[in-house]
Amino acid sequence: MNNVISTIEEIGFFETMQLIQPHLIDTIVSEQILMELPMCAEDDIQSRISDIVEKLENCPKQNLLFISPELALIERLAARNSQHHIIIALPCDLEPVVVERIQNNMPPGVNVSFLKEPFYPDNFLPSSSAIIAFGFENNSRAMLLPRFYRLMERYSSFMGRKIFIPCSENSVSRPFQWVELYKEVMFNDQF
Repeated sequence: MNNVISTIEEIGFFETMQLIQPHLIDTIVSEQILMELPMCAEDDIQSRISDIVEKLENCPKQNLLFISPELALIERLAARNSQHHIIIALPCDLEPVVVERIQNNMPPGVNVSFLKEPFYPDNFLPSSSAIIAFGFENNSRAMLLPRFYRLMERYSSFMGRKIFIPCSENSVSRPFQWVELYKEVMFNDQF
């Protein structure tokens, strides 16, 4: 669990949380993890994933730009034969080997493409598209990792739905490396 943040950047919040949760029963490990990741040991991650996948399936937008590579959600969408086009935004400063692993981790059966920052997706219109960012919630504020915050800033001119999806209902801390902002500043919807 040395670098939780780089794991999130490669496989997403939910896949990382699924891998971490069994280790949270150990107090020492739990304290180390919570220094980087503001999740609760009691979070029902499987239920949260199911809830989000259901909402994504019901989202009327065809193109969904994910600000992080949420492997756990994409796998569930693939299992449901989702008709959405998922675009994964890739920060420009990711190592090429990490980009390759992200691309190779995608399950078959889902329409996924990759977008390298600073480019903008083709045919990404407010009527048929949405930007989705994942992070944690602390009262009325969203907490994003710096790379994902930068991506949201990059696409802030998009006039359509910008959805914030908190990975956990109640964050227990705000680690120093997270960017905290009022949700209404950057987002106009939340799941």
